[in-house]
Amino acid sequence: MDLTPGALRETTFRGALRGYNVSDVDEFIERVAAGVDELIAQLRQASARTTAAERRAAQAASAEDAMKRTLAQAQKQAAAVVSQARQEAARVSEEARQEAARVSEEANQQAAELRAEALARVATEHEAAERARIEAERLQAEAEAELAGLRAEAAAEADRAAAWAAAQPAPQPGPAETAPDPMAEEARSAVQGEVDRLYGVRRALEHDVEVLTGWVQERQAAARSSLVEALAAINRAPAGPPPASGSTAPGPVESTP
Repeated sequence: MDLTPGALRETTFRGALRGYNVSDVDEFIERVAAGVDELIAQLRQASARTTAAERRAAQAASAEDAMKRTLAQAQKQAAAVVSQARQEAARVSEEARQEAARVSEEANQQAAELRAEALARVATEHEAAERARIEAERLQAEAEAELAGLRAEAAAEADRAAAWAAAQPAPQPGPAETAPDPMAEEARSAVQGEVDRLYGVRRALEHDVEVLTGWVQERQAAARSSLVEALAAINRAPAGPPPASGSTAPGPVESTP
């Protein structure tokens, strides 16, 4: 039987003696129909709420699934980024290590070359200064020997002049004013000229020795300056890593006195 408000309202009852009051029955049927209407409305509202709740639950489940998929994708991408970053960091670190090793090797090689060049320059300057000193001593010895020979020649010439003057006859008494002896004057003039020449030679030799001594001092100062510059350049070179076992490290640079 279809129990609806309309069916209830359309239901009729046959009359009978001593039966129910018709108006009471109709009023009851109306109340029942109204109750059924209210129950049907409540049922529809409950059904609508259930449908909405199911829809929301389905949407929530779908959103949760989407969120899970998004989270999994994000975790996967994050893992890939971290892995790539680690690989890149390792590559950069290795390149930096290789570059540092190359720079250190070049610095060590440059320091060794500068040290060798400084030692060679110092040795060359020292040899040049030593040769100049020997040459100055030789020239001084030659000058002293020549000066001694010239002095000996001047003394011999003076002795000859004195001997020649002693061998001349004594002058005769005569007038108070007598003419000077030209031979004696010539001898004295020759001796004085020789002495002046010897002094000139001596001054020239002393000047040469002074020039040579100054040149030797300048060369020694230049050698010391070159050594100081080379040592400063070596000290400015970046220090490399300690040499491996078995390798020979270059020794310290020793200054030449």
